[in-house]
Amino acid sequence: MSWQAVWTDSLNALTQLQKEANVRIIFSFFHALGWTNNAIAAMLGNMELEGQLNPAQWENGYGVYGRGFGLSQWTPYTKLSDWLGAGWETNYTGQLQRINWEAQPENQGVQWLTYGVVTIDGETFNFENYTFQQFAHDTTHSLRWLVACYEQSYERGTPVINTRYSYAVSWLAFINNISPAKKMPLWMMCRPRWKR
Repeated sequence: MSWQAVWTDSLNALTQLQKEANVRIIFSFFHALGWTNNAIAAMLGNMELEGQLNPAQWENGYGVYGRGFGLSQWTPYTKLSDWLGAGWETNYTGQLQRINWEAQPENQGVQWLTYGVVTIDGETFNFENYTFQQFAHDTTHSLRWLVACYEQSYERGTPVINTRYSYAVSWLAFINNISPAKKMPLWMMCRPRWKR
């Protein structure tokens, strides 16, 4: 499996097959870390809206080196580039490693913010004291709840839950029908030297 990426700030740069190739990589990475399929699908639904599942996606309308970058549209992009260091532009697996790093309890609050009760699109959700680790291993909440939680706690973008949820439902069906790699490939385990 190899990453599919197009360096652009335009939308819809990847085909569906290219997105599916990237989803296979993302799924294998997080599945090997023990994330539930629902948590992965909720993240994927958000990633599709935010970064088009294109790891080289720049925030639409702001140009290259404009604002947000990557699968999760880290804003400013220097949050990611400074953390990854040299070669960050093509270190797409480094983006997954960054998310895993952000999910660790000692890094709680770097990107994941815990909200209380919020109303989105007329629905009320309670995310009080809910951690990134709880999200990753959640087996109790609905997919829709997880999508809303990820958007509010991690992405904090435009809260269009219906679109994010629709993407998540599709990706859940997709990942439920693929077999993750038995072991995480060695290249995924290599960690860049992170700067704090």
